[in-house]
Amino acid sequence: MYIINNALLQVIGTLIAATNVASSSSSSSSIHDDTKKLRGYTNLRPAVRRLEKPTTCFSTLLSEVQHEDNHHESHIECEQEDGTMYAIPMSDEEVNQHKYDIAIGKSQAILPAGTMINEQSGKMTIPPGLQVSFEQRSDNTPWGDRRRLAVTGTRSVLVVRIEAADATTGFSEAALSDSVFGTSGDAVNLKSQFTACSHDVLNFQEATGTGIIGGATTVTVSTSTSEGDSAMRNAATTALNDKFGVSSPTQIADHVMYCLPPATMTGIAYAGVYSWYSVYRNEWCNYVSVQLHEIGHNIGFGHSWDGNTEYADQSCKFYP
Repeated sequence: MYIINNALLQVIGTLIAATNVASSSSSSSSIHDDTKKLRGYTNLRPAVRRLEKPTTCFSTLLSEVQHEDNHHESHIECEQEDGTMYAIPMSDEEVNQHKYDIAIGKSQAILPAGTMINEQSGKMTIPPGLQVSFEQRSDNTPWGDRRRLAVTGTRSVLVVRIEAADATTGFSEAALSDSVFGTSGDAVNLKSQFTACSHDVLNFQEATGTGIIGGATTVTVSTSTSEGDSAMRNAATTALNDKFGVSSPTQIADHVMYCLPPATMTGIAYAGVYSWYSVYRNEWCNYVSVQLHEIGHNIGFGHSWDGNTEYADQSCKFYP
């Protein structure tokens, strides 16, 4: 296994851009066509792959990250068909410009030819002189307008405990199941509070199936905590697909909560807006306020505002 540093990636990107810029106006492929070889990696993962032509993300998602000091970050990510994701390098200004349309599914990212995708870090590098473009979708596309997602009914949740190369999520499947679903008597949990707050019209239940106990399961990955949360999340996603024989975690449950081992990430937690995944730093997987916040993002809830100030309304769970 090897890692190519950013400086070398930029040199490679420059050379690639020079040979591909003439074709950048050609029709784009889909990322699940152009990078099929990226999927299904386990212990031996190629460090970097290059996109040969302009490539449309299978899904473009907005992630909202919480930190302990109450500040938050927004990132835009390119999802592949198998559920693995790669952060798109963008300035805060660029993210803010596109985040609303991305969140509701009205806009999709198109990566330029020569983009380098680093499987080990879960990040990508855009060739110098080129940039990601965004294309507006109409409401009748297969993805549609994500605001149409129902916020009533019953939705399944899978809690994922991770055994990594150098650390393990610090709680058993039983403990995680109890904190999320109340399976061992925890009276205040994700399941109970969504049911109560919605007056019984929105209910979350344990995912079921072989290898799942009380809505929780464990996967083993070869990734180390030092590789970061993006790499750990992607490795866990691939391990889930392999364990359950599916092509994406969305075939297992409506929502997947990744409980990462200690020291894997600096933030408290993050989640995709109008999406299926949420990611937690070890102990924060047990905090009902954080569970509600992140799964709330999954079903389309934004942060609490008062006037023009985000987080200023401290009366609900969307104040961190």
